[in-house]
Amino acid sequence: MSLSLCLPSFNLAQVTVLDDKYGLQALDHDQVLHLMQLLGGQPYLLNRAFYAMVMEKFPWAKLLTTWQQY
Repeated sequence: MSLSLCLPSFNLAQVTVLDDKYGLQALDHDQVLHLMQLLGGQPYLLNRAFYAMVMEKFPWAKLLTTWQQY
C-alpha cells in the first residue's frame, strides 16, 4: 500500500516563513521570488534549497547555477 500526497505550490508568504525558519535573512525579496519561480513554488524543492544553503553551506550563486542547468 502506498500513500500519495499532492502538495500545492507555496505562495510568497509561505516561502518567507520557511526562509525565516531556516534563518536565511541573507536572501532578499527578489532572491526569494527568483527561487520560487525557478522551483515552481514546490514545497519539497524549496525546502531542499534552503537546507542546502544552511546545512551544507551551499552559496546562493552556486545554487542558482546548479538548478538552472536542469
